[in-house]
Amino acid sequence: MNEDLVEATDLDWFGVLSNGSFAHFATAGIGYLPSAIRNSVENYELAFEYFNSLKCFTDCFVVEENLPDFPDDSGRKRYITPFAEMASRGLYSYDASKDGGYKLIAVPAVELGSVSLSIVNAIPSFKIGPLKIIFPGDLV
Repeated sequence: MNEDLVEATDLDWFGVLSNGSFAHFATAGIGYLPSAIRNSVENYELAFEYFNSLKCFTDCFVVEENLPDFPDDSGRKRYITPFAEMASRGLYSYDASKDGGYKLIAVPAVELGSVSLSIVNAIPSFKIGPLKIIFPGDLV
């Protein structure tokens, strides 16, 4: 993946946490992007299309303490919506934090069950479970 693209784009990527939960990460052009994603546009696109095509099937909860401050409710709603949509598909949904790590924004009420092996093989796996804050070193 082109470095200029990575640094200038809010990319959505996906991973498997240690407990088998699936997670969505939004880079905001500043978040850590695993080499497994950087090195294969094909795998990135496969996972992106798969997870974005899932139907919403569950409620979600917003992690209020991880939200930035908003001047009004409309800005808050615009920010939360994409994370809530991913969580409604059963994924933990994270946004990039200024330190290069990620903060949990939305939690699914019911986690996504299994996905096809081709998707699991296309996304990175991590030795961490769902956390409110993930530091850059946690994702290596």
